Amino acid sequence: MQIGGEKMSKRTLTLLGVLGVLIIAGGYMVYNSYFKNAGPNPAVAPIVVDDAGSGQTLTFDVDDQIFKDPQYYSLSKVPFSGFTNQLEGIKLDSTKPLQPLNVTVTDTKVGSQLVITWELPKYINFNALRIYRAVGDEKTAHPIYYQELTSPVPGAVMSFRDEWHDQASDVPLKNGQQYSYIVRTALSSEAGESESSNKEPTSGVPTDRIAPDAPLNVTVQSTERGILVSWLPPQNSDFALVRIYRSEQQGVVGSLIWPKKAEDYVPTATSYLDTVDSNTPYFYTVTSVDTSNNESSRNILATPYRLNPFQPAF
Repeated sequence: MQIGGEKMSKRTLTLLGVLGVLIIAGGYMVYNSYFKNAGPNPAVAPIVVDDAGSGQTLTFDVDDQIFKDPQYYSLSKVPFSGFTNQLEGIKLDSTKPLQPLNVTVTDTKVGSQLVITWELPKYINFNALRIYRAVGDEKTAHPIYYQELTSPVPGAVMSFRDEWHDQASDVPLKNGQQYSYIVRTALSSEAGESESSNKEPTSGVPTDRIAPDAPLNVTVQSTERGILVSWLPPQNSDFALVRIYRSEQQGVVGSLIWPKKAEDYVPTATSYLDTVDSNTPYFYTVTSVDTSNNESSRNILATPYRLNPFQPAF
């Protein structure tokens, strides 16, 4: 055979023949799979089960037994209509403002301070807030705070920081004292003012967990009469007294030597003479204490304090 003036080899002819056979075989398979037995709804071949125990042959038709089951068939015919939203509404009463939600009282642990937080209702039928407070076992709560709300935001979280036991007399909240609060919404109109009806109080107790600063300018002077320990009190407003500890071993705080009782402390004192045995070294640690009995640190540095941070420790 000759194409384009050149003869085709026997190998080329063989490859073309094999390719033709493959094309024909592939077409036949496609025809049998997709066209020969195609119909509108080809039947599903039944499954034959040989029940050896009963001697009977059971025929289980997948199409009849499952897809044509009345329960399944009824569900399959229900049209899917998608989803919809469910919306909430409420009839507002101008004479009964909705009460605040999730009222909490938090102790900040800094002393003489409580933070009251609450959440505004989702529906607005009020234009003001009022907070009532009872002290200790008082049965009557007295108003301590009022705020007009020009544009309240539904569901907004608000807060109020209470710091005064008696603001008119500049008396702060008393640490360890229980205070109870009621937060109410209010509506002011031409017809008068109405408040939410909630009566359940929420209580808190202010505490102080903040230690005062250490005493200032602490010095130790050796004299013939004894060892004179001097200091200046810190500037903390709740400072109460200093404590002096003595040890015969460096790095150990030792025992409290003054004051043994708080009543022994002299508020104006800035020095203490310790009469000890002669020719024996002693080590002193001076701390400050506040009115809540918080004490400044007694942790001792492994090496004496150095003004030069680049000076070697050893």
